[in-house]
Amino acid sequence: MSRTQVRRYVENYPKLAAKLFKPLLAELGKRFSINAKFKAPSQFTLELHQDYAAIIWFDLDGSERFPVPLVWDTPRYPRLIFICPCCLQKRLYLYGVPNGWACRECLGLHYACQSEAPIDRLSRAIRKRRRVIWGNDAVQSLFEVSLPIKPKGSHYRTFERDFTKLVKVEDAYNVYFMKKLHSLGAGLGINYFE
Repeated sequence: MSRTQVRRYVENYPKLAAKLFKPLLAELGKRFSINAKFKAPSQFTLELHQDYAAIIWFDLDGSERFPVPLVWDTPRYPRLIFICPCCLQKRLYLYGVPNGWACRECLGLHYACQSEAPIDRLSRAIRKRRRVIWGNDAVQSLFEVSLPIKPKGSHYRTFERDFTKLVKVEDAYNVYFMKKLHSLGAGLGINYFE
């Protein structure tokens, strides 16, 4: 019997990036539409506001409108960001629900990796570190030990640093795996380490 999913994940909700609105700031007052196949407000207009860079007014059912303010984040390297309508915090992304847009925290959304078991996180970290060192041709089997063979074109100190990090993650994976194997064997009355 499988477990029922309790957590809601960001992958299941439409994601809106603030940087996509930067080119639209030159066309204030026009009506825009987001091409989407989800149940979230997709018709909007941009209007100028004295306290913000602009306000996005999303059309809800009928005559209701839902405001989402846009601001410039820093004066030195300005980037456009949202002010979440629920918590009023600065956010780069908002997620859509049928009655508006809100940030990940306000909607109680999680990333899928937050539900991974520790062994899955370690195995993902090993594969990632191997790809950093050897590219997509890296060995993906977790039961093979990584050999210190420097790839052509890699700087020696960079390789040494990345390989040291990989060995630490592989050691942590092996320790965790051995503990799990030992506890499994103890439950069955088998001692693997004799």
